[in-house]
Amino acid sequence: MKFERHHEILKKIGTSGIVKVSVLAKSLNVTKETIRSDLNELARLGYLTRCHGGAFITLDSLDNVAKNEIAYALEHYEKTQGIKRVAPI
Repeated sequence: MKFERHHEILKKIGTSGIVKVSVLAKSLNVTKETIRSDLNELARLGYLTRCHGGAFITLDSLDNVAKNEIAYALEHYEKTQGIKRVAPI
């Protein structure tokens, strides 16, 4: 039960980048206290960052492997599309 909730929370935050306690409680049919507890646990594990009334995901929350895969995919896309990065001034 808890594992499934955590999975759903992470799926929702992965889609929108931010989640609200009240919305999660309604959609998962549990109390706000349960959601707060789940969000706190997921934050302790480094999956998300808590904020007043909900949580959000940051680049720091992502696993280093995922960050490297994203960087690789972006670099590959830039090469195949002939896109050049502009050097900062």
